[in-house]
Amino acid sequence: MWFGPENSSGQSRAATLSAMSADSATIHDVVARRLRDAGQIYTSGRRQLVELLVEFGRPATVPDLLEQRPKLTQSSMYRNMVDLEAAGVVQKVLGTRS
Repeated sequence: MWFGPENSSGQSRAATLSAMSADSATIHDVVARRLRDAGQIYTSGRRQLVELLVEFGRPATVPDLLEQRPKLTQSSMYRNMVDLEAAGVVQKVLGTRS
């Protein structure tokens, strides 16, 4: 499962997710900066993925996310998640599905 993104103020992830929908421009600025610092580009596909994670508001599996946005491709989603994780935007969470 994946959880994120986290904002720059160090808020807990739960608090962060609640605040992000109110200020999506800020979260996109933070994500863009973290990706740029990691030598990556904030593509439209990554932006869609970040928006989807914000909408979810809880840890989600790639199949969960694909169910909400079937036009996104699974392989691209996994690759983007790895890049977002490496940049410190999302966090991979181990867990079981109920």
